[in-house]
Amino acid sequence: MYRARRNEGGAALLTALLVLVMLVGLSAAILSMVMADYREARFNREIVKATAMAEAATEVAHKAVLVAAANYRAVPAGGTATINGIDVPYTITPVSTQRIEVDGQGVQTIIQPYLIASAATSNGYTKHVEKIIDLEKTPIFQYVVFYHEDLEILPGPSMNLQGRIHSNHDIYIGCGGTLTLQTEHLHAAGGMFRRRKNDGSLTAGNIDIKVRGSSNYRNMESRSQFPPPSISGFDTDFLGFDANGDGRLDGSHDYQNWTIRALERWRGTVQTAEHGIRQVEAPSVGNIHMYAPAAEGTGNYNYDEFSGTYYQVAGGTGEYEKGHFYRNADLIIIDGTAYDGDGNPIIWPDIDGDGQPDSPISESTFYNGREGTYVTTTDIDMDILGKSGHWPDNGLLYATDTTANPSQPDGVRLVNGSALAAPLTLVSPTPVYTLGDYNVGNATHAKQPAAIITDAYNVLSNAWDDAAKGPGSLPKATPTTINAAFITGSYVTQPGRYNGGFENLPRFHENWSGIPARIRGSFVNIWDSEVATGQWVYGGDHYTAPNRDWNYDTDFNDISKLPPFTPSVVGTTRVVWVIR
Repeated sequence: MYRARRNEGGAALLTALLVLVMLVGLSAAILSMVMADYREARFNREIVKATAMAEAATEVAHKAVLVAAANYRAVPAGGTATINGIDVPYTITPVSTQRIEVDGQGVQTIIQPYLIASAATSNGYTKHVEKIIDLEKTPIFQYVVFYHEDLEILPGPSMNLQGRIHSNHDIYIGCGGTLTLQTEHLHAAGGMFRRRKNDGSLTAGNIDIKVRGSSNYRNMESRSQFPPPSISGFDTDFLGFDANGDGRLDGSHDYQNWTIRALERWRGTVQTAEHGIRQVEAPSVGNIHMYAPAAEGTGNYNYDEFSGTYYQVAGGTGEYEKGHFYRNADLIIIDGTAYDGDGNPIIWPDIDGDGQPDSPISESTFYNGREGTYVTTTDIDMDILGKSGHWPDNGLLYATDTTANPSQPDGVRLVNGSALAAPLTLVSPTPVYTLGDYNVGNATHAKQPAAIITDAYNVLSNAWDDAAKGPGSLPKATPTTINAAFITGSYVTQPGRYNGGFENLPRFHENWSGIPARIRGSFVNIWDSEVATGQWVYGGDHYTAPNRDWNYDTDFNDISKLPPFTPSVVGTTRVVWVIR
């Protein structure tokens, strides 16, 4: 019996040892599994982090391509992005050859593919991200209207517009009569609204928009024209209407939401952010300044705050560079003195044979009701300039008054410009005025590719008389024709402070009631005015509205007929995306 108990005890001990061994083995297996899971989780975590950093670096590179291309700089070959405190390198390489594509409206876009690559490492784990993008440069004067900020089209009288229309933000639209948009490209990177931005009030009138691929037009209904309940009619805010409450929008009295119905109604002419429209990069206001901040390690100038002047330093050591247009102009007029593209003073010839040089430059003073002050302009006689032998060979004229400021918004005025001797783009960081017909042509000189790029563009009619305009007066305008594209400043509408909208992008200063102002060109607003900052006011000694006979100059659909140094807006399309 004792022996039996000893055997039982031995068996129990053996069993306990076996169980212990099994438990140890099981624990080891579990520990191994846990460690494997930990290693896998750590691996996955680090891979995700490395991938995210590499992707972020390619996005930084993508933005660098856009900004450089839009602002006339060479696309960088590479760089470094700091992601969560870690420097991640990237490279940018052009691939394939440049090509030109033409859309259904004849608008041409120059396309250059680039390969963007980045590799990021997180705790020893590395991921590579590569993408090929198409960099798309569309000359900005191939739009009839292009706005970098919100676009407000709110004319009183009926108006027609032909050509591509784009806003990088929202579009607010309405009309006192009928606004007819002869376009298959009405795009907003934000929303589109049938109400005013400044006070939220509803807009009236008909907005007839061409249906893509047909000759038909369909109205963008205001709230009073739109049967279902809505905030301001058929626009971005309309989310659909379920008339019978069955949870679907396919009934005979149902209405689809904005995204779907807009595509059905205009077949792609009208698109907003809901349809995938994205912002495109446009040149910055710095490009019209004499000096602009330079990319790191490239500047040739520094700024002296005490004297308010720029001075030259050793190449690559300065913080500033000459602005794009100032740097490239073949004719420069600064404070009434003219220079050639190399900085040499120009000696004007004796054109009329009286023994005296005939300078196209003079000075005038007149009253500007919007600014509420008398302004002095550097007048440039385009007829004399054309006969002087000093017309800029490359078609770029840069003119400025370095003393101009918001308190004294002096500027530049083009006179006797009904016929231009050759293509011309005038650039000025100060306000620009045209006096009378501009670039209509004559028997000697046909209409030319022409543009004005300025802080604020002002139209003075053929009847303008400096002496007739003063505080409290509003002389009558006469019909005037302008053939030019322009980029000009305005200011952003705020609650209770309307900027005048697209219909007042060119600024008027006379009684234009019933008088036609005919403009053929392209209307572009991509910056705020910095010198001519007076607020838009209707009536009084400011202006009354003309009959706006405005339209796109279809010559611009041919790149060879664009004004000299036409800027481009830049967008991209992602072609390939690879993670490895």
